[in-house]
Amino acid sequence: MKLLIGCVAAVLCWVLPVQSQSGKQAPFAGCYEVQTLTWNPPDNRIRLIPSRFELSADRTQPGHDVFVIHNIPASPDNSTESIVEKSRFWIPKRNEVLLSFGAMGGFRGALKPTNGDLVGKLKEWCDSRCDWKKRIGTIRVRKIDCSR
Repeated sequence: MKLLIGCVAAVLCWVLPVQSQSGKQAPFAGCYEVQTLTWNPPDNRIRLIPSRFELSADRTQPGHDVFVIHNIPASPDNSTESIVEKSRFWIPKRNEVLLSFGAMGGFRGALKPTNGDLVGKLKEWCDSRCDWKKRIGTIRVRKIDCSR
């Protein structure tokens, strides 16, 4: 009987923290508006970063702390924009949020809380043969009400 009680206690000690973590709101989740975005070298043609977006609580895969970035306002499901939107994700870390915009190439980087905003750099990347891609964006976003 003592062995059974010990086994049940061990299972509960393992299961309960996992369940409480999965039900917890992801840090940094919410809606944001780009306050500033500057590129080095300057480039006005870059359109991968929406001016308003939601760091949603929708996971890209069950059980993983990788979440979807949605456009604000939301795109219709059958539009080309929704395909682009599916290539965007974010990952919460202890004191920062990692963002990725693009599927086989795009921009990704870490933003940290600074004076109520999230601030950081987005670096250009691609899967292969693009050593020439060196653009870096400096971005500042501010949390907004999702109903706007």
